[in-house]
Amino acid sequence: AAAAWLPLLLAVIEIMVRKQEAKGTGPFVPIVYVIPGAAALGIHVLAGHPEILVYTLLVMAAYALIRLLLLWRRVGSWRPALRLGLWLGLMVGLGLGLGSVQLIPLLELVTRNFREGSVTYYDVVGWAFPTRQILTFLIPDFFGNPAHHGYWDLVSRRWVPVDRIFWGIKNYVEAGSYVGILPLLLALVALLGSRRSPHRRHIWLFGGLALASLLFVFGTPLYALLYYGLPGIKQLHSPFRWVFPYTLSVSVLAGFGVGRLGNWETGKLGKHLPNLPIYQFTRITLAVGFALLGALVVIFFAPEPFIPLADRLLAAVEAAQQAFSSGRMLLSYEWRNLFIFALMLTAGGIVLRVSRCPFANLPICQFADLQISVWKILAVVVVALDLLLFGWSFNPAADPAWLAFTPPSIEFLQARAEEALAAGSPWRLTTYQPPGSTKTLNANIPWLHGLQDVRGYDSIIPAQYAAYMEAIEGQGELLYNRIAPIYDAAHLSSPLLDLLGVRYVATEGEIANPDYQPVYEGEIRIYENTDALPRAFALPAAEIVAEEDLPARLRTFDPRQIVLLQPDSQFPNPQSTASKIGLCSARTTVRASAPDCDPARARSLTWPLQPAHIVAYGSNEVLVDVEMPGPGWLLLADSYFPGWKAYRSNLQPATDNLQPDETELPIVRADGNFRAVYLPAGAHRVRFKYTPMSFKLGLYGSFMAGVVLLLLALYWLWTRFYRESEDDPTVKRVAKNSLLPMGLQLLNRLIDFAFAMLMLRILAPEQAGRYYFAVAFIGYFDILVRFGLGTLLTREVAKERAEANRYLSTVTVLRGLLWLLSLPLMTLAVLVYAFFGQMTPDIVAAIALFALSMLLSNLADGFSAVFYAYEKMEYPAAIATVTALTRVSLGVLVLLLGWGFVGLAGVSIVANIVSATALGWLMTRHCFRPHAEWDRATGRWMMRTSFPLMINLLLATIFFRIDVLLLKPLKGDTVVGYYSAALKYVDGLLIIPQYFTQAIFPLMSRYAASSRESLLRAYTLSLRLLLIVALPIAAAMPFIGEGLIMLLGGAEYLPHSKIALQLIIWFLPFSFVNSVTQYVLIAIDQQRFLTKAFLVGVTFNIVANLIFIPLFSYR
Repeated sequence: AAAAWLPLLLAVIEIMVRKQEAKGTGPFVPIVYVIPGAAALGIHVLAGHPEILVYTLLVMAAYALIRLLLLWRRVGSWRPALRLGLWLGLMVGLGLGLGSVQLIPLLELVTRNFREGSVTYYDVVGWAFPTRQILTFLIPDFFGNPAHHGYWDLVSRRWVPVDRIFWGIKNYVEAGSYVGILPLLLALVALLGSRRSPHRRHIWLFGGLALASLLFVFGTPLYALLYYGLPGIKQLHSPFRWVFPYTLSVSVLAGFGVGRLGNWETGKLGKHLPNLPIYQFTRITLAVGFALLGALVVIFFAPEPFIPLADRLLAAVEAAQQAFSSGRMLLSYEWRNLFIFALMLTAGGIVLRVSRCPFANLPICQFADLQISVWKILAVVVVALDLLLFGWSFNPAADPAWLAFTPPSIEFLQARAEEALAAGSPWRLTTYQPPGSTKTLNANIPWLHGLQDVRGYDSIIPAQYAAYMEAIEGQGELLYNRIAPIYDAAHLSSPLLDLLGVRYVATEGEIANPDYQPVYEGEIRIYENTDALPRAFALPAAEIVAEEDLPARLRTFDPRQIVLLQPDSQFPNPQSTASKIGLCSARTTVRASAPDCDPARARSLTWPLQPAHIVAYGSNEVLVDVEMPGPGWLLLADSYFPGWKAYRSNLQPATDNLQPDETELPIVRADGNFRAVYLPAGAHRVRFKYTPMSFKLGLYGSFMAGVVLLLLALYWLWTRFYRESEDDPTVKRVAKNSLLPMGLQLLNRLIDFAFAMLMLRILAPEQAGRYYFAVAFIGYFDILVRFGLGTLLTREVAKERAEANRYLSTVTVLRGLLWLLSLPLMTLAVLVYAFFGQMTPDIVAAIALFALSMLLSNLADGFSAVFYAYEKMEYPAAIATVTALTRVSLGVLVLLLGWGFVGLAGVSIVANIVSATALGWLMTRHCFRPHAEWDRATGRWMMRTSFPLMINLLLATIFFRIDVLLLKPLKGDTVVGYYSAALKYVDGLLIIPQYFTQAIFPLMSRYAASSRESLLRAYTLSLRLLLIVALPIAAAMPFIGEGLIMLLGGAEYLPHSKIALQLIIWFLPFSFVNSVTQYVLIAIDQQRFLTKAFLVGVTFNIVANLIFIPLFSYR
């Protein structure tokens, strides 16, 4: 599933390089090739085979590097190669990004894999192909085939059945390297004729890749470059899997060989064919093939003289004696293999010879430049026959009815498992495999039937679990990626097996142990372990054990008496008296953060193991009810791993459809492998939830990579099909300036939403509330600095484009002065909040960074206003998307670095620098080149005219968002966090009237000057359209609000954010109507009439909030 994508990926690289070669040093934007290449690599990652992914990336890197060097040499400049290399890097980055939902959790897991550092370089190369394995590249079944269960005896002339014929060192599947004889011959044809081939560089490239792959496959010293040179590759224990790049290389070379032979059809090889190396190679191939066939025919009719030779060979090769009982058997079996080889070699030689015959070159059909002739069809038949003879017996078919069959022993275990789960104590099983027995219920088979097995087969097994199982019995099968069954009956008495909850043991033998009672006897025997511990239980005492002392301590401690805690665990509050009880250290030095040890008190307050009841058991969530006689540890015998969280609540059921109040508990690693939480005395419900940050980051990364690919596709389509003209009709301009910006802004909101999903979960409600307060706080001063000048700038430039520079320069200077004026006002407001104790240092730092960012954002806003006036809204919309991608990408980074919402405020500075720079450059290219121009009279007029716009916007914002500034001092940051999650959806929906009105505003401005009747019709139609959208959304919110909040912020924000969303959503229809009405009044220069209406609304809202927030909080 993974390796199959390598040919396509190399093809994409090759096409991109060839396109650049055709353009020489000219520019080349290969978006149309980057997208499928990234998609292919993303699917490759999602196939879930990290080893093949590493090999694919290495092959891609080597191929791209060589082709770029050749490109540099061909065009005579390094710049095209560098540009194309950056595009290729983008393709790989986006491909890995698409698969990051799988890749990032996988990386988290492999860093804890048992393989890391488990073997040496010499062990790894020892698992490579032995030198003798080269025979299987020509004769695949030379060392036998596990699918062969008989042979044709040359002496008796009859079929002789046997159990198994295999004497190879490597596993037959992993040793599979046969590609067919004719492809090898064709590959050699390509290499022999490469000096005269126009594709010689490609032939040498793939020939080198094939050679390097073989050197890796056979474990030569060249493999040390990979082992020591690349991080993480020490976990890869199978250099023989480089056979995949080798296979691809031979296939490509065979294709070049076909092309070389095809030149005979067109006469491109010249007249002196007998002197060509290819011609001599064909003659040698036929001679060897016929000679072998002749010798094998002689052996077939007279085998007796050759049997002594086979006997001597068998005596000399010890491994062969395991598969063959006599030289006669060896000769009979290998005769078949040698005959197929000779037959395919001869057939391959015939194909090479026939390719020169005139009749064989007659075209049968033709597809584009591909001409199909007789010899090519013959080649396909030979290759297909060869590979079918090789693989047919190894791909058996079985009756699908077997999938529906359940053995009686499995039915017995399934019934017991259902009973145990209903009783709140699920169990696990393992197998006991005494000498002489088979692999009873081989690893992973119980999982097929829904049974939990302590064994398993997987190349990624957490080291902590492997070490735990090692403490029960030596894990010699880890070399084969397996957790082994029990081989020594004495180890069935291990308390660690009881701790795992192993209640049933399946075996073909007998277990003479009083703790194991037979409960089933049929096709196998099943014993019940009466000492198995429950899956979850509580103990009062714990002991700290250092990691290096853990293996020895595991073999001596009693899991029924004490819990072993690892020193990297997060202990409960050491100041708590309860937490000090029963925590002792096996070492003299105890971590300062750990609770003190009071052994005497622990013994005086001890209580026996207390079973817990598992209410619900799922893959990602487990609910446990426990009654704690005293303070102690609840242990859940499931593996500890990052991403698991625990929440404690009382056992009383939730009321009023609200979730019970839960308190998060730190999870500690207990007894080397399991999860434990500390609990005080009393009745508790503990919810274990798997919510890994690696998956969230991976999902976010996949989403962002998909967004970038979508934007690249849109950009390519736009540049390819859209052409702007001065004669474009009004409808086309309005559509371009509304639909495209609205679509991109919706995409921006989607990007921000995805980021909010991650941000809200990382920050939690309190920190999210502080961040939102800082954003709301700075928003009021941003309105003051903008002063409504952007709308005025758009209106005036739309009327007089010749005066665009004067208006833009004046607005820029005015906003700079207003920004300086806002700084002391901001400081005063911060001091007021600080005086009342509601301003923390992190909020102050965020506000300071936002203040600096505000200056840059206002500069970018001025440039955007110019584009709106020129009716080129696609440019600011596109840059807004680039800015959003910059902001959220850096935002994830600062959150992972632990910089919190203050880091997010700093990211806004970088994002606005990107936005202002890009918009300024584009404005210079598509509108005009700005220069300093200050007109005091124009400035005064713009301030007077825009003042009502600023006041109206300020009042509108106060009307809608004053609750945030009041919620913080009255109810605190956490409530603001709940409220902010609800506002995310409202803010997202407000882009609809925003972009709609911006698109029609230039048109309404013209109607206001020319035709009031047309203005009225446009206004009425706009209201209808917006209300058709707003009312259904508001009506649906009571039904979908909970799911939306769960998606956005998770359970931590329920039910509060849901309730807030269901209430404030009814603001939406009124806001839509207000947005259009406001712009109509601006168009007819009557914006002052808005002020009175907003003053009334603001007064009411402030008074109402001051009255009702103390009573009902955010509701």
